[in-house]
Amino acid sequence: MNRLLDLARALDRTQQTLWFKIAASIAVVVISAGLLLYFAVEAPAAQGPQRVEPTVLNTENIPRGRDPAEQAMIDRTIQIERDREVQFVRMVNDLLAAQTSIADRTSIILVVAGVAIVVIWIGVALTYLAIMLAGAVVVVPLVLLGNETMRTVGGVAGGILALSAAFSGLIRALSLALSFPHPVTAIARNVVFEATRMKVSLVFVVLLLFMLASLPFVLDPSTPLRYRVQSFLSYSVGVSFALSALLVLFLAVGSVSFEQRDRVIWQTVTKPVAAWQYVLGKWLGASLVGLVLLSVSSAGVFLFMEHLRRQKAQGEVAPFVVDARDPRNISPDRMELEYRVLAARRTERPAIPPELAEMVQREVEVRVKEQLDEREKRPDYPPPDMVRIRRDAERLVLLGWLSLAPGDGREYRFEGLSQARDTGKPLTFRYKIQSGANNPTVTYRLSFQFEGGDAFVREVTLNQPLTLPLPASLIRDDGTLAMRVWNGDFRRGINNPESLSFPPDGLELSFSEGGFRSNFLRVMIVLWLKIAFLAMLGVTSATFLSFPVASLVSFATFFAAEGSAFLSTALDYFQVTDNEQNVLWYRVVVYNVATVIADVLKIYGTVDPVNRIVEGLMLDWTEAAGAGAVMLILSVAFGVVAVIIFRKRELAIYSGN
Repeated sequence: MNRLLDLARALDRTQQTLWFKIAASIAVVVISAGLLLYFAVEAPAAQGPQRVEPTVLNTENIPRGRDPAEQAMIDRTIQIERDREVQFVRMVNDLLAAQTSIADRTSIILVVAGVAIVVIWIGVALTYLAIMLAGAVVVVPLVLLGNETMRTVGGVAGGILALSAAFSGLIRALSLALSFPHPVTAIARNVVFEATRMKVSLVFVVLLLFMLASLPFVLDPSTPLRYRVQSFLSYSVGVSFALSALLVLFLAVGSVSFEQRDRVIWQTVTKPVAAWQYVLGKWLGASLVGLVLLSVSSAGVFLFMEHLRRQKAQGEVAPFVVDARDPRNISPDRMELEYRVLAARRTERPAIPPELAEMVQREVEVRVKEQLDEREKRPDYPPPDMVRIRRDAERLVLLGWLSLAPGDGREYRFEGLSQARDTGKPLTFRYKIQSGANNPTVTYRLSFQFEGGDAFVREVTLNQPLTLPLPASLIRDDGTLAMRVWNGDFRRGINNPESLSFPPDGLELSFSEGGFRSNFLRVMIVLWLKIAFLAMLGVTSATFLSFPVASLVSFATFFAAEGSAFLSTALDYFQVTDNEQNVLWYRVVVYNVATVIADVLKIYGTVDPVNRIVEGLMLDWTEAAGAGAVMLILSVAFGVVAVIIFRKRELAIYSGN
């Protein structure tokens, strides 16, 4: 036993030396470079060249037009077919290249190498290596030799071990980074230590690690791959953010409240520490703990998502392969996954015609006159709410524009698609119709005619979003795409029994504008900015409230901010009068208070990063910077309030009651 202890001490001294850290770092870099070189050269060569060439369109048997206009239409149709073939082949080659792409392997190698180097330089490389080897002795037999249950247990245990090691390593690295002798960093470092000592922090960390490690094993392998990836992203990213935010709130509130309650703060305020340094240090410590939690969880989510992406999609005999003899055959499930889910799509809705603005103005004038007439009859009637009147008028006019009577047709035009046309990547047309009570057992027939393309008919289920892939060749040179929709089967002359309408988001055209990986990074940055704002909110609340009250205020604000988008939508349908048009003043008060809350927190709730990454929607750097600026302004405002309150407090006689 003594020899083992002596050996452990000797190994610990070794891993703390500079020469060991340099040598181990060089080894990690060399191994990582070797793996990257192998995947860049050997792996693609082993699979052989894979590339599809466009099929030449035979135009010899196509008759010429009887006049120049008809010939121009024929030439346009031929050109669209050629463009469609070229873009389809480009898409096929992109998917074939994804089989041998080293982008995902590069991400995994870089993440693992980065964590390894951090572990080396904080002086626990050999300790972590011993822990991981001991864990492998238990996990590997369970995964390789056990039944389905034991494999699941082994996988969960391995995931928890890896995530725990990464978390503890980054926390220790953070503590070392904050060892700089300054009041702000000293206070922040104490907050980091508190995060590892608080029982509530331990509960949240264990819960987060367990849920992330176990979530991949509860996905149903029989469901389409795109649904599995979306479900995993939705729950994993959402849970990671929610638990990290709650932990940061508890930490920020508890760190300030408990120091005042237990009079520990006396040891700080009696030193030359300014109020702003104390507040900034508390905020910095809590924010960085949230950054560590989000970094570990997001790395785990990203790595498993890349692994899940390379599983077989529905209809494939192997990942990315439907028929080895025909590489042009692509699974619809794979198509949806690569171009709709794991993408950064820009979404466009139909451009509103100019004449609708005139209709809106006329509707606003009519409604204002009606309310003014009612106010003359009843002095207690509230004055016209111009914002709400215009919003209701726009909704009414838009509803009429998006509605079709049986047999009617209307043209809708999408603009701003020049970039989509240049890239040549397929478009995704998403549509949803509503009619009557939206009986899910009833189907309607909907006819589409795209400019320059063939007309077709689709059988549509009511109130269910449906998607349709479209070639980018349908986009005109000016970046517009026109389409006409009929309420019925225009070919057979059969109309649907009732009118139908598209909801405001019922007609959408989306196209890929960036990569999933960069979009994922931006989403994580915005989520951390939200967590940083919540940290300042917790610190500010705790400067003048006890722990229970500060927690209640902070959590209520957090939930209100997360639900502000839903609150804004609900306010559109909130009525302040009864059926007899009598004003209910308590509803007026509720409406005004809720409106103020929704307006203040509008930016926080409007930028929904989790939904963006799950739906494959683009969150560009401009939006991320805008969200960051708003979070920074709110944090500074709350920080100023906290400093002012902190200076007014008589901390030396504060009892915590």
